[in-house]
Amino acid sequence: MERKNGLNALWVLLLFFAVAFCAEATERKETIYKAYINGKMDVWKQVMTELESESVRSPSEQLELLEYYYGYVGFLLGQDRTAQAKPYVKKGIEQIALLEKKRIQPATVLAYKGAFAGYSIALNKIKAVSLGPKSLAYLSEAIQKDPKNVQAMADYANALFFAPAMFGGDRDMAVKLYLSAVKQLERNQKTTSNWFYLHSMTAVAHAYVEMGQLQQAKQMYQKILKFEPDFSWVRDELYPKLIEK
Repeated sequence: MERKNGLNALWVLLLFFAVAFCAEATERKETIYKAYINGKMDVWKQVMTELESESVRSPSEQLELLEYYYGYVGFLLGQDRTAQAKPYVKKGIEQIALLEKKRIQPATVLAYKGAFAGYSIALNKIKAVSLGPKSLAYLSEAIQKDPKNVQAMADYANALFFAPAMFGGDRDMAVKLYLSAVKQLERNQKTTSNWFYLHSMTAVAHAYVEMGQLQQAKQMYQKILKFEPDFSWVRDELYPKLIEK
C-alpha cells in the first residue's frame, strides 16, 4: 500500500513539473511573439539569454533556443549588424551540432544547418563559393526527409530566392515554397502567437514586391494585417511603402 502511495505521489510530482514546463515554454513563446510584432528585439534577446543560461535544457528547449538564435541573427543581419551577429551564428552552429548528435528532429535541424550556412556567407562573402552549394544541399535534403517540414520549406525558399540563377537560384520556385510553408502552418493550426507564421507571410510579400507583382504583395500584406493588426513592421513600414508605389 505504501509503495502504491509512493508511486502515485511520484506521478503527481512528474505531472506537476510537466505542466509547469509547458506553461513556461508557452509564456516564452508568447513573449517572443510580442517582441517580434512590436519590434522589441531587446526583449527577444533577453528571453533567449535567459534560456541559454539554464544549466539543464530538454531537447525541445534546445531546439527552441536554436529557433531564437535563428530569428535574432536574421534580425541583426537585416540591420547590417554583422559584428553583433557573428557570436550568435557561432552559437547556432554549435547548437545544431548538439542536436544532430542527439538525432532530434533531423529535417528541422538540417534546415537550420542550411540557414546558418547562409548566415555564414552573409558574414563573409568569400565563403559563398564553398558554402552556397552546401546550404542548398542541406535544405534540399531536409525537404526530402520531410516534404511537409515548414522550416525546411521556408529556408529552402529563402535560399532559392536570393541565390543567383547560376548557383541554383529560382525565384518562382521560391515563392511556391514560401506559400507552401504558410499553408502548412495554417493546416497544422500553428498560427496563433507564432512569429514564424508572420515571418513566412512577410517573406512571400517581399518576394512579390521584388518580382514586381505588387497586387499580390498588397493582398498578402492585407492578409497579414487582418491576422495581426499590431505587426508594426508591416503596418508602419512595409505596407505604406508598397502603397506609395
